[in-house]
Amino acid sequence: MNLTINPVFNDSSSIAICSSDLPYSWNGFTWDNSTQAGIYNESVTYQTADGCDSTLFLELTINPFTEDTEFITICSSDLPFTWNGYSWSNTTSAGVYNETAIYNTILGCDSIINLILTINPEENTTEDITICSDELPFTWNGQTWGTNTTPGSYNHSINFSNQYQCDSIANLQLTITETFETIEDVSICSDALPFSWHGQTWDENTPSGFYQSSVSYYSSSSCDSIIGINLTIYPEVKDTTIRFEDCEYIHFEGVDYFSSALIKDTLISEVGCDSLIRNIHIKIHPSPTLITNDINACDSVELNGLTFYEMYNNNGHS
Repeated sequence: MNLTINPVFNDSSSIAICSSDLPYSWNGFTWDNSTQAGIYNESVTYQTADGCDSTLFLELTINPFTEDTEFITICSSDLPFTWNGYSWSNTTSAGVYNETAIYNTILGCDSIINLILTINPEENTTEDITICSDELPFTWNGQTWGTNTTPGSYNHSINFSNQYQCDSIANLQLTITETFETIEDVSICSDALPFSWHGQTWDENTPSGFYQSSVSYYSSSSCDSIIGINLTIYPEVKDTTIRFEDCEYIHFEGVDYFSSALIKDTLISEVGCDSLIRNIHIKIHPSPTLITNDINACDSVELNGLTFYEMYNNNGHS
């Protein structure tokens, strides 16, 4: 008798796949695409060609497919920036950018890494500020312009970290405009009344004298300014009447007057006001006329209500 002893086979297989290879089947076993990464062991019994039961063992390793997300925040001054072959140049605008890269892990499985890149802006701002000189002192970010600062234009810059902690620059262009205060000196004669100035009126009953007033107004630069007036009202000189009387003639101020006259002098006062100063009345009386009449009488004579008596001196003559 010939006895043949056929072998029983026990084989083992080790297989490694990536989770992206799922579903995976082996000898009637299936691992679908929801199967978690890990190590799985299975076995099957089968008959060889010689009719002997044999066993086949499987050790299945499912390596994970990874997907990671990176959050990166930079300032625009950090540009250009490169990540897994992607580049953002220094002209890239501030904002949020998304990119994806595929790579092989050490287990040989394709994996994905996502990038969420936030580029925060640096700030370079300029403020234009105009103030009036009466608003001094003025302070901006620690810089002060005092009350003695000359009107004009001033520039100042500071470096600071903004809300994103990015280096930034703030610039100031400051214009200081002058506040004006002017005084007008005005002289008038009382016959120029009423007189008006910026809404203020001095009427014809205003006594001569010195007056002051002021008004506030907006200059062309919209700054409060003041204009004042020193007003002097000079009086007219009152009339003066002078009378002269004499016989034959009167000599007055280098002139001989032989007949009655009325002289009116209108002169200019020292402050330029017309004034009627003098009314000069000159009256010339005519020279008396000598009339001779011979009257003869005894003892006494009556003439124009008067009685004249003969009188003798020591020589006996009348």
